[in-house]
Amino acid sequence: MMRIISLLLIVAILAFGLFFGLLNAENVEVDYYLGKAEVPLSVVMVVMLIAGALLGTLASLGVIMRQGRQIGRLRRELRKAGLEPPASAN
Repeated sequence: MMRIISLLLIVAILAFGLFFGLLNAENVEVDYYLGKAEVPLSVVMVVMLIAGALLGTLASLGVIMRQGRQIGRLRRELRKAGLEPPASAN
C-alpha cells in the first residue's frame, strides 16, 4: 500500500512539474556578466531553485560538521566513563 502511495506521489510531482513548464514556456532574456541569453522562464526558475538549495546546503555544512565532531567527542567521553551508548543510537 505504501509503495502505491509513493508511486502516486511521484507521478503527481512529475505531472505538476510538466504542467509548470508548459505554463511558463515564454522566453525571458537573462543578462549575466559574460552576455545575454533567451531562456524559457521555467528553466530559469528551476535553475535558481537548484542554486538556492545548493547554497543553503553549503551554508549549513559548518553547523553539521561541528555537530558531528561534538557527537564524536561525547561518544568518546561516554566510552571513557564506561557508559557505552545503546546500539540503536549509532
